[in-house]
Amino acid sequence: MEKKNVLIINYVFPPYPGIGGRRWAKLAKHLHRNGYNIHVIAAKNPFDYTSTFINNIKYLPKENLHYLPALYPKALISSIKTIKDKLAYQCWYRVLPFLVKGNYYDRSTFWKLQLQNQVEKLIKEKDIQIVIVSVPPFHYAYYTVLLKEKYPHIKFIVDYRDEWTFNNVHGFAAISNQRQNREKTLEKYTCEKADYISSCTAIILAYIKTLYQVDSKKLIHLPHFFDEDDFTSNQTNIRTTDKTVFFYAGTVHENKEIFFKKITETLDYLKEKYPALYEKIEFHFYAIGEFKDHYYRIIQRHKDKIKINLNLSTQDLFSLTYLSDFLFILSHHRAKDYFTTKFAEMIYLKKTLLYYGNEGLVSKYITENKLGIHLKDDTFIQQVINLLENQYQFSFSDELINEWNIKKVIEKIETTIT
Repeated sequence: MEKKNVLIINYVFPPYPGIGGRRWAKLAKHLHRNGYNIHVIAAKNPFDYTSTFINNIKYLPKENLHYLPALYPKALISSIKTIKDKLAYQCWYRVLPFLVKGNYYDRSTFWKLQLQNQVEKLIKEKDIQIVIVSVPPFHYAYYTVLLKEKYPHIKFIVDYRDEWTFNNVHGFAAISNQRQNREKTLEKYTCEKADYISSCTAIILAYIKTLYQVDSKKLIHLPHFFDEDDFTSNQTNIRTTDKTVFFYAGTVHENKEIFFKKITETLDYLKEKYPALYEKIEFHFYAIGEFKDHYYRIIQRHKDKIKINLNLSTQDLFSLTYLSDFLFILSHHRAKDYFTTKFAEMIYLKKTLLYYGNEGLVSKYITENKLGIHLKDDTFIQQVINLLENQYQFSFSDELINEWNIKKVIEKIETTIT
């Protein structure tokens, strides 16, 4: 069977930096390997740094990558370093609401004309049969689906990485009720007219089904995944420490004071009661972004045991993760029910998972499948001792691991688009 021509629209596709480009950069790579003709429409990178997922797109023909001007004020999405930056931010922050009827934080809000022109051009010249839009940003999904009536023979798929109008993310909480209602109107139309709605999160699909009465047959769960390409070159690393390493890589959010106090209390207790265990243990935190000063103050007395590093490369993080013993998952507000990209990669590495946060779907999955434990404040110290003394039994079956493989997601996509 001849493979189809697929158009992927992803505003933050590499080299545009950020985690939002990972999902479809990798899926595009694997679909291309499976023989599909992949075209991509994305925003030009407005920054002086590039995506950490750039290597995934080197497999795609350069002539198939179509980059459009970002058309969103750079001042609103860049860090403020100078007075000039601050003035530019304040200017755009005041002006933009007059130019946009809905959510003015949506980066694709000014994309309608250039996007529709480019999509129609590719449909005609490249015989596009499948159009996939990755959101957020969200407005350009609506602009794309508007073309469905003109091209009814083409399948339009909208893939949600995050929520559009619930959970108050991507600026939604900051806009007026009138603007929020407009966003819901746009989302309703988009969900009704698209042939399929997919998402990495089942909760998003359930919300869309309930709110907009979308037929279940249109909803596809395409979970986060690991990509074995990321790990092949890292597994030859040789362990150089005899320490038992508790590892975390990612953003260290606010309100984690109790967590760091529990770690220091554990080290205090081990030093006094279990000196041998104390000598063998270390905690490594590789923080993306900043590590708050008040966290530094909490861990100060055990700074030789608690190592803090900032902003390592993706490849370095993979290597260090592979060489650790236990992996922390630090949940925050809505994350208790959301399985992240990092979660899938942890599964692949067969590392014991230590979940800290409110009970939810993630903690239940970990404990029910014996992948790790749910750390509790009142039993934290004893749980760490039990881990060090190997008093738990964990299991990572090949069948379970394979459920998180990108190849499984590709199979679902191929079933949908054929």
